[in-house]
Amino acid sequence: MSLDLYDRPFEPADHAAVARIARPLGRARWTRKQLAEYLGLPGGYARVIAERARPAHAIGWFLLIDTPEHLYLANIAVAAEFQRRGVAAYGLRCIERYGREHGYRRIALDVPQDNAAARALYLAHGYRAAAAAARLPRDQDHRMTKTLRR
Repeated sequence: MSLDLYDRPFEPADHAAVARIARPLGRARWTRKQLAEYLGLPGGYARVIAERARPAHAIGWFLLIDTPEHLYLANIAVAAEFQRRGVAAYGLRCIERYGREHGYRRIALDVPQDNAAARALYLAHGYRAAAAAARLPRDQDHRMTKTLRR
């Protein structure tokens, strides 16, 4: 069964859901202040992904940072029970739409070398390893970019 998804701006009421989704990413516990600071980074743009049938229930989220050089994807995460169901792919399409609408020519992100699932997702959606990433040690994040078509 396919999910009927949409994205909307992050709201303070989403804090608990976003913190729960982020927990498996290495953050044992986000305080409201830490999460607010992270989501409030200069140039930051946070959104949640939800099912239309349950709009108040965040099942994923992403944080974009506007920079002069490119649109930076600081984070994208999906609740464990919704992984591998197209939610992250939907998020990437939303991110790319935002980038095009705001005149960006490129999206950049950093992905841990050992996160094969994330790397495969990004590659499947047209992201490519930046040339400098090939020279980084295995335990470092690797930069990936995608050129946006108008």
